[in-house]
Amino acid sequence: MTSKYVVPAIGRVALGGLRADHLDSFYEQLLATGGRSGSGLAPKTVHEVHLIVRNALDLAVKRRLLDHNVAHSSNPPRSRAMTPTGPRTWTPQQLSVFLASTRQARLYPALHLTAFTGMRRGEVAGLKWSDPDPAAGRLSISRTLQNVGGRPTEFGVKTRTSRRCIDLDPATVDVLRVWRRRLGDDGLPADADDWMFCNTKGRSLNPESISQLFERAVA
Repeated sequence: MTSKYVVPAIGRVALGGLRADHLDSFYEQLLATGGRSGSGLAPKTVHEVHLIVRNALDLAVKRRLLDHNVAHSSNPPRSRAMTPTGPRTWTPQQLSVFLASTRQARLYPALHLTAFTGMRRGEVAGLKWSDPDPAAGRLSISRTLQNVGGRPTEFGVKTRTSRRCIDLDPATVDVLRVWRRRLGDDGLPADADDWMFCNTKGRSLNPESISQLFERAVA
């Protein structure tokens, strides 16, 4: 981010001459035209740029190259466009419409499971067929898959609250049973040590795929 955004915009401004209004103008420019093809960057991305600038100036103050950090006096986009508004939740009717509209999607079972359990996407992607107990109507969570460098990477859950069992309703148990049968019909692995949700080649699912499916469906 430093070489791509910061240096071209304010790299020629001397440290001693840098002012908060320089940074405010810089942030406004990124929000308006800082992205590809002249489109604006997301407020979250601009805020991350601000954190890099602020931390760099903090280091300059620590090394006595500056008397104070002007970034602390600037107005980054988080304070304007990212003010927390509390969690957004759907009504039961909205959730019902969403699930009905995605029922034909290949990974619908992952969306259904997420909706009925509140599991995180990495937890859903990290499930194996040894984790559910259909007879007891329960599901164990003991690992997660995270997107690291564009590739799914397995991690064990670290806290007691993360390692837990979740009750499954009969409808969800049935959705998973049908999904497992479909994997077998498609010639994909579905034994105890295989991933519950895999791509079309039977490999572990990148959790980003779940987010992308969700965002497309919502749009």
